[in-house]
Amino acid sequence: MLVDSGSSHSFICELLTTQLQGVVKARHPLAVRMANGGVIRCDQELPACQWQTHGVTLDTNLKVLPLGCYDVILGIDWLAQHSPMKVHW
Repeated sequence: MLVDSGSSHSFICELLTTQLQGVVKARHPLAVRMANGGVIRCDQELPACQWQTHGVTLDTNLKVLPLGCYDVILGIDWLAQHSPMKVHW
């Protein structure tokens, strides 16, 4: 999982979605510019995906992309939803 304030949306790797239910066609498909400069069309999403970390359950709308290196990228949409955030490093 990557928390990326440079990403406008949150994403899930399409390979993971084969094991999950609830993937739907996106109402508003996106053209997503990847870190390498390429553009990929995103036309699927996993709305209100429920996940847990450290005993906390969260619901996150995730766009589906072939991420490769990460299972999930949490973008600025997720950060804004959970701001301000208290973090203990």
